[in-house]
Amino acid sequence: MSEENVKKESKGKPLLKLLFVIVTIAGFASALITIYSALYIYKKADFTIEILSSTNVLDVKAEISKLDIFYNGSSLKEKKATLRIILIRVINKGNQDIIINSYDEKDPTGFEIINGNLLEKPEIVSYSNDYFKRNLRPAVDSVNKVYLGKLIMEPEENYVLKLLVMNNNSATPTIRAIGKIAGQKEINVIDYEKKGEETFLTKIFDGAYYIHIARLLFYLIALLITALFVIGAIKLLETLSRLLNKAKRKRIYNKYIKINFIRPRISRGITPIENKILDSYVKNKDPYWEIKNIFEIIETFKDEVEINTICKKAKELEEKENEIKKEIEPVEAKYKKLSDKIAKNKFAISHIEEMIKYEALKKEGDNLMIDEYSVSCAKVLKSFLVENDRNIREKKK
Repeated sequence: MSEENVKKESKGKPLLKLLFVIVTIAGFASALITIYSALYIYKKADFTIEILSSTNVLDVKAEISKLDIFYNGSSLKEKKATLRIILIRVINKGNQDIIINSYDEKDPTGFEIINGNLLEKPEIVSYSNDYFKRNLRPAVDSVNKVYLGKLIMEPEENYVLKLLVMNNNSATPTIRAIGKIAGQKEINVIDYEKKGEETFLTKIFDGAYYIHIARLLFYLIALLITALFVIGAIKLLETLSRLLNKAKRKRIYNKYIKINFIRPRISRGITPIENKILDSYVKNKDPYWEIKNIFEIIETFKDEVEINTICKKAKELEEKENEIKKEIEPVEAKYKKLSDKIAKNKFAISHIEEMIKYEALKKEGDNLMIDEYSVSCAKVLKSFLVENDRNIREKKK
């Protein structure tokens, strides 16, 4: 195979090497993160109270003198108060179950209403598990504290409570957590009313660290699968293209043989040299230039004396080159001239080697002999190249 063909074959290899490096790095990183997650990430409960909304029961913007609201026989206008419905969600945002033993009997878990009075017992309006509907029994004391009891909460399990609160017009009621959960420094209260719309960056970094690690693992695995798919698709397309091109060349080859040898256009059959060269047209990746190259070589080298002279000259020049290399510095100019001659000679030798490869030249002792069918082979190859060009032009039309 010529140096040009080798270069063409290796043209697509850098892309495959790059994909292989990406896949290797992604797989290695995934393995490291998985090991780190298993060994160093500890589990933790996160009992959290979230204020989902806080809305006035009747929101009147203007003062209306004759309008009054009564609750349980009392005038809100006289008390300068208003009614508010607050929705809160109690959730375990951690990665560890909250069990009965997680609660402290001496410091029961719940919440306290600041700047307002709870008018009715909290009502459960939604829940992630029927267990909460069956077992949640909020207890309210006289100072607006609500105790939620000891309920088992698995990660991300939650329930939503509706609170009816009376508050002074000049103050906004808030929620403060009370109680103690084992393994948790304090119970967090997140007020989404005050928090407002989250920014894009907040949404990216929101959530526990183990969620981010899980996302990273997912993305790395997705990258790995995508890279493998891309490599597989590239290899499949390369294989299909190679097979289709080979089938096309086979059709051209069969058509040429049928027209020029099977039908009685010439008195002889195809020679071994012609068969070997034309067969390479079907098998090689860059067959047209291979055949054109050997055709031009055979056309150029027709004299056995010239061929043997070139080979002997090459041997002599090589011996001289080795001698001069020993004294390279003092004879640098002479060596450069010789190198130019060697380069020209090597170019001719490469052509002769092509003829030997396809048996257009045969060795007999120290000499090379031109095969008797070499001249006729050149004519066959020339006619094949002409017909191949015509077939290509017809396909483009």
